[in-house]
Amino acid sequence: MSRHLPYGYRIENGVCVINNEESGILKKLFLSYLEVGTLLGASDKSGFNTKSHACVKRILINKRYLGDDYYPKIIEKELFEKVNEKLKEKENSRKGVPSDEKTYQDIIGFKIRKEEKKILDPFELASYRYSLIECEVKDGK
Repeated sequence: MSRHLPYGYRIENGVCVINNEESGILKKLFLSYLEVGTLLGASDKSGFNTKSHACVKRILINKRYLGDDYYPKIIEKELFEKVNEKLKEKENSRKGVPSDEKTYQDIIGFKIRKEEKKILDPFELASYRYSLIECEVKDGK
């Protein structure tokens, strides 16, 4: 049976209420992520017990935990924002050099200019991309 209600909540008399045991684990999960800095590390430390980093991330970015008309608040806004800021920083740090700044000059002696057109035809796209390559001769060779 799949669970459609977010972790930390239960339905009581037709109303969504906080599941105290699960909400405690949720709070620990958010705090643990700030401390440990990894999704699965936070899961282990908080007692959430999952091997899916995607599951942990879905919980950490779920705005329902801030509360709304239907869901009661479990996580404070400040904590939620800190966790999501850290998630975004880690995501950006893994992306490396932005594609418009890529240069293969040091490796092969070529520079590739930034793409400025959106072309759907694969043959035209290949031709266009080839035209973006700039040759640079090094050391007088």
